[in-house]
Amino acid sequence: RDDVDAVAIFSGAPDHAEHTRLCMERGWHVVAACPTCLTLEEADTKALDLAPLAEGSNLTTLKIYGHRKNIAALGSLSTLEEFVFNPAKGMSLEFINGMTDLKALKLVLGGTEHLRDIELPNLQDLAVTQTRGFNDCGDLQRFGTLRRVLGQDEPHLKTITTGSGNPELQHVWFHNCPGLGEIAGLEDLPALRSLHASKTGLSDG
Repeated sequence: RDDVDAVAIFSGAPDHAEHTRLCMERGWHVVAACPTCLTLEEADTKALDLAPLAEGSNLTTLKIYGHRKNIAALGSLSTLEEFVFNPAKGMSLEFINGMTDLKALKLVLGGTEHLRDIELPNLQDLAVTQTRGFNDCGDLQRFGTLRRVLGQDEPHLKTITTGSGNPELQHVWFHNCPGLGEIAGLEDLPALRSLHASKTGLSDG
């Protein structure tokens, strides 16, 4: 029909998602009484297009698990302060450099080998957990405002490099990284408050 601009859906709750999809495919605006899902994790498709999120100029926190379609578009989120996601093997992470206000970057699960291509001027918190194949953070001194770094369950990680270029780094924590044999530059960290290394090549614990 050409005389319909918008549709309000009040059908049975289990049918809302399908009815919404059908209406949107016809170019109609849709208001649904029940949400299809409350979080991205609940979406039952891996093909969720992330590109529209790039318009979220007020977003400060974004956590994405299992969705990667058009993820590079998120690089325009210059006001984002926390980004949590699971990368895919072979995926370029350079889009993250566009998140210039980012203070916390956390990689959880997924797979990537390194973070050498990432430059973030305001990063304070870096965490990499159970990310398959991960072996290199690069020199952490390129993150001049870094305060915390965490690595957990990363068997291929061998060396961490820090130093005087990290004057604000307070907490260095690594757990279950059996290949980690060196953390260089600890003696040049004036703000260091805690060092935790368990089940690594640095300790017997």
